[in-house]
Amino acid sequence: MTKGGEGVTVSDGKYLYKAPSLSPLLPKFVDATGAGDAFGSGFIAGLIQKNNITFAIQLAMANSGYAITQWGAKSGLLKKSQKWPKTKVIKELCLDTGICLIK
Repeated sequence: MTKGGEGVTVSDGKYLYKAPSLSPLLPKFVDATGAGDAFGSGFIAGLIQKNNITFAIQLAMANSGYAITQWGAKSGLLKKSQKWPKTKVIKELCLDTGICLIK
């Protein structure tokens, strides 16, 4: 679940992954058009590239973060060779009781 400037929470059914926004590390916010699509495409691309949820979250956060620094839905998207900042992802083990433990 994306939470705008508050980051993202992702679950794979066993673990809960939380990551803060990259906003403090990126240029100024301009336009939120396409941010959700940029997150989704970055997440899927990350899974395809490395089959790793942490990497997928980092790529998705960077892609959507850069998307909101330009006008429109496509002009700020990451380029393949572009360097991008990686957010810290916290991984928590979730028990059947609903309690999650930081791993």
